[in-house]
Amino acid sequence: MAYYCSGNVWWIAWSGLLVAIVLLIGSLYAAYRTADAVLARWGGRFGFTSLADIASLPLLLLLVSTFSLVVTPLQLAFVANPRPGLLFELWREGHPPLGERIDFANQYHPWTDGQALAYGDKFRK
Repeated sequence: MAYYCSGNVWWIAWSGLLVAIVLLIGSLYAAYRTADAVLARWGGRFGFTSLADIASLPLLLLLVSTFSLVVTPLQLAFVANPRPGLLFELWREGHPPLGERIDFANQYHPWTDGQALAYGDKFRK
């Protein structure tokens, strides 16, 4: 919550965008390489033998869709894993995982001891 209060959320958006771009480029490259193998085997049956032919567009779209379907769990794991491993935590630097944030929120009760809120000055009253 403190990241949002202090306005330091730009890097979260950029890191998510960077991961999406890398996965998209990887999917496009895998589709391109796979299309060469598919055309080498069944190109005569399809009626085209090159990706430069406009008739290869459905094949390319099918392969890109297939690889995007395979990559989707990786994109979701980037944001949806509540208790990631150590390597993932180190990769995301100082940003605590979702599970640790939930544990902190469940255990953080300074008002029961009469203490002030740690981020109370960041909110309007």
